[in-house]
Formats: sequence, C-alpha cells, structure tokens
Amino acid sequence: MLGVSENAVTQYESGRSSPRRERVPALLKILGKSINWLLTGEEPEEEVKAQTRQEQAILIKARQLSPESQEILLRMIDALKK
Repeated sequence: MLGVSENAVTQYESGRSSPRRERVPALLKILGKSINWLLTGEEPEEEVKAQTRQEQAILIKARQLSPESQEILLRMIDALKK
C-alpha cells in the first residue's frame, strides 16, 4: 500500500530506518493516524474517547476538511438524524 518493500516496513518498525519525507502523508493515511501520533506516540484525547474504529475514522477525516466543508458535513449529519 505504501509502495515500499516488506523489508523497508520492517526497518521502519524496528527503528533502523525511517520513511522518506514524501511517504509520510501516505503512511499516516494508511495507518489512520495523525502527525502528532507519529512524532509523540500520543493520541489526541478526542480520538482516545472515540468508541469505535468507524467513529475514529470519521473524526480524522472530518478534521482534514476545510471549515466550510466541516459546516456542510454537520448539516448533512443533522439531516440524516431526521
């Protein structure tokens, strides 16, 4: 999924090497994690409180939207609740 060998992933996991800077956004997307998690190992409190993987995924994706798109998303959610 990342476009690297299995050996490269093993190197990343063991700390013997790091992914190239241009691969980091794809890696974060694949893992469903934030840059903060990658750098600190800590999850934002809201994500820790999320009840399901689906709820976490929704939260992460909503954060990637522009403020205008977030407002549209909120209106869509309200419409779906009716």
